[in-house]
Amino acid sequence: MSEKFVGYLLLILGLLLMALPAFNIYQVFTKQVQPISLFELQGVSLNIADYLPSDPLRKPGTVPPTELIPASDLNFISNLTAHYLLMSFFIGVGFKVASLGITLLRPIEVRVDKTRVGEAVASSLKPK
Repeated sequence: MSEKFVGYLLLILGLLLMALPAFNIYQVFTKQVQPISLFELQGVSLNIADYLPSDPLRKPGTVPPTELIPASDLNFISNLTAHYLLMSFFIGVGFKVASLGITLLRPIEVRVDKTRVGEAVASSLKPK
């Protein structure tokens, strides 16, 4: 395979690896699709009865625990963060692949000034 063909192939693959996760992140933030489900956490709750002064008239266990952060919200935020980090990783990989393709497509030009090369060789041959 020639360098140009491989370069164009890597460039297109890299652009796809960047475009598809970016579109997926857009869909998740506009709630067209759900983020990946990695976490199934319990909500954060607090038993307020432990912090109230003891009351002889109140039966133990009558004050239910108060939920500070619901499990659904905690799971959604955790899954959204994990989804964003995973898609950012794929975008980074796509960038690296595309830049490798661009490197293969870029022509390599070497210009040599023959007069300066001749002077350098002559000065290196002079005895010191």
